Amino acid sequence: MAESAPRLLLVSFAPFPAATGDATRLAQRIGAFTDAGYAVDVLTPKTPDLPHVSKLAGSRILRVPMPSPQQPPFALRPVEVTAAERCAAFERAVRRQVKGGDYDVVHVLDPWSGHCAVELREAAGDAGAKVVFEASGGLPLFDGDEALGMELRRRERELLRESDLVFVPTDQALLRATGLGTAPARIHRLRPATDLGLFTPQRDRSRRTPAPVRAALVAATLSREEVDLVAAALERLPRAVDVRVFVSAAVPQSVQDRVESSPVLCRRIVFVQPVLYEDLGPFYEHADLGLVVCAGLVRGELPPARLQVIAEMMAAGLAQVLPDVPAVREIATDRLNAMLVRPGDPEALAAAVESLATAPARRSRLARAARDRAVEVLDEMNARSFLLDTYAGLFASGGAGAGTSPGEEVPTNVSGEGGAAGSSPSRRSRRLPSSALRAGTSRPRIAAARLEAEGTTDPDMAIHKRAVLSELMPADPRSERTSPRRR
Repeated sequence: MAESAPRLLLVSFAPFPAATGDATRLAQRIGAFTDAGYAVDVLTPKTPDLPHVSKLAGSRILRVPMPSPQQPPFALRPVEVTAAERCAAFERAVRRQVKGGDYDVVHVLDPWSGHCAVELREAAGDAGAKVVFEASGGLPLFDGDEALGMELRRRERELLRESDLVFVPTDQALLRATGLGTAPARIHRLRPATDLGLFTPQRDRSRRTPAPVRAALVAATLSREEVDLVAAALERLPRAVDVRVFVSAAVPQSVQDRVESSPVLCRRIVFVQPVLYEDLGPFYEHADLGLVVCAGLVRGELPPARLQVIAEMMAAGLAQVLPDVPAVREIATDRLNAMLVRPGDPEALAAAVESLATAPARRSRLARAARDRAVEVLDEMNARSFLLDTYAGLFASGGAGAGTSPGEEVPTNVSGEGGAAGSSPSRRSRRLPSSALRAGTSRPRIAAARLEAEGTTDPDMAIHKRAVLSELMPADPRSERTSPRRR
């Protein structure tokens, strides 16, 4: 009798779908695992415009309602909902889903919710789901909450040490994880990658373009400091250098108002609606150069979402101005396929933008080299093959295959037969046939997850029903206020 497909739970604290690098990465994982024959459920937070349950490429997207400010009768001020409360609410949902879902693997993309998956695996022993942690380069400090930031870092360290398999986006993150106690055999470097076909350059950028020179700046969110950095650089440009920056990101309204009220900046910075991944091709095609900025760097790392943008712009054949940090230097070389500048330095940023805006030949040379670099190491299909082969080793041996060395590039083909020789599969291991690992080349459209709302729910899923979903939230957010210091 044929074995059933392995059941996989993907967990992300970022809403899905959304115009963010986190949503892009999640869509890539969904496409890879569903094409390979996994039965996939995805757990993410719910936003008001999204249904509780929807389908995407054969997977089920389950959305958890999050605490929101409530106005009790006769209250003098609204009830404040902290980031810690939102994290705790999502963790409760993950715990319930893992307990009731009978999963073979729980693949987590954030450190907070993966903590309970490790606890449940240890309590269940051989019957527990394996835990795969896809680590980020840096952790945000929610709401300036220092205690929450410390708790997130502690949980990240535990996940790095305790997960059955760990993926990191850069060599620097790999070395850091090894230094924190992650076994080298369990850790793998999986760079952010992109769909080379989706971002194939269509026009010749060697020709001189009419003013203004158009720069694309894409991010999930931009902070006040990051917008101020771009504004300060543009103010330093000579008046004759006509550059207009098109910003596709969520930006605080107060920052937008300040920019639009400035006679100089309102002509040079244009805010547009955030663009979904599958619609970014035309956005990049109409740009002449790309910008990536980042304030508040943690350990010199860019978050994977920003690295994802760099990969997309390289694939689109855009000359870029990038922050000169170790994570960027792993995929870009100064003056060969990008311009690298000191992070947070508006004068250096202005000089690099001016050098590209006034020299079409230089832009064209960097653009061609960027596209070549993307084809070499940033192909989404190569990353997918590496991911699935590594998973095959996890199921074959009950553990992880050999890790990649810090200097290796992501290989096009990996045997996927990692693990100790002669080891037998665990009681719960379900291995896919090798042909399934190479099946499919499609990536699901992110927008479809919003449209394919599921009308019925399956009773075996722990959080599908509205009644159960409502039980996750306390009636008054103050009644279950969770502080990381008391955990």
